[in-house]
Parts: sequence; structure tokens; C-alpha cells
Amino acid sequence: MACLSGKHANAVVKYLRGDVVAGREHREAVIARIAQLKSGLGSSDSLVLVSHGLFITTWTAHEICLDDPFSFWTSLRMPDAWELDLDGQSADRIL
Repeated sequence: MACLSGKHANAVVKYLRGDVVAGREHREAVIARIAQLKSGLGSSDSLVLVSHGLFITTWTAHEICLDDPFSFWTSLRMPDAWELDLDGQSADRIL
């Protein structure tokens, strides 16, 4: 991500590790919304989800236990597309 300020990067690091960051929705609330979203989908072989990078990173980190969510977040491009294998616990860039 271009033009990433130190203050913003620090806030993202804190957020992704679960700390409360003023002005941001709590990470646990985001994860609860993700669970609610998933429960309403039913069974599906594939799903396209479009959102901002921090939500996608939070969801991916929660679903497949990313080793380094901040690096995933900073590697996102615009546009970007990833295929997540929830059973295999992997994420692969497809665009």
C-alpha cells in the first residue's frame, strides 16, 4: 500500500492483534459480523466477497490463521483478488 503513514500502520498492527483502536469497530464485532454473514450463506462451493482491505484481512486472519496479518494487509493491491481455501487453510492471489 502506497503512502502508509507510521501512525496508520501502528493502528492497523494494534487492531489486527486484537487491541481496541479508537474510532474503529472492535475486531471481535467484525468477526461476529463475519460469522453472521457466513451463517446466512448456506452451503456453497465458492463465494465472492468484496470489501475494504482491513475487513478482508481480519476475515482471512480469523478463518485461516494468517501468520502475519499485517504483511497480508500491506501486500493487498487495488484491484486484488484472492482465493481462500478454508478447509486447506490457505490463501492464493488469483489476480
